[in-house]
Amino acid sequence: MNKKAIVILLSILLGTPSVNAQVACTTADLTGGWRIFAVTGSNAFTGFGRGTVFFTRVGVVRPALSGAVFSDGTLLRAITGQLRVAPGCRVTGTVFTNIGIRILLVDAQMDSGKTFISGVYRRSDGDVGMINFVR
Repeated sequence: MNKKAIVILLSILLGTPSVNAQVACTTADLTGGWRIFAVTGSNAFTGFGRGTVFFTRVGVVRPALSGAVFSDGTLLRAITGQLRVAPGCRVTGTVFTNIGIRILLVDAQMDSGKTFISGVYRRSDGDVGMINFVR
């Protein structure tokens, strides 16, 4: 099984429920720091990444406090970006990085406790992966 198939399988098996209709979530629920864990199948960044990202009350990334390290030692820093939370606690948005890659959070879901987000992303270099945010 190739890496991208594994990422997709893990997204399905480990993802949070796709509908959170009874919980009201807003972009303000992103405020503060989150640990991030990502799995990528890219030839440029094989393996996984882990780090921290901070958001303002309107979902804007705080670059000075946000970054990740990939398993090969590559440092990825957020330069700018913003996430939004839609009805049903669906999370989407875009982050631009120090190495010129744009990361689009295609589809993610915040849990009812507002302490976990699981989703899939697509990067401007063509890679796709799974990402989890944990309070």
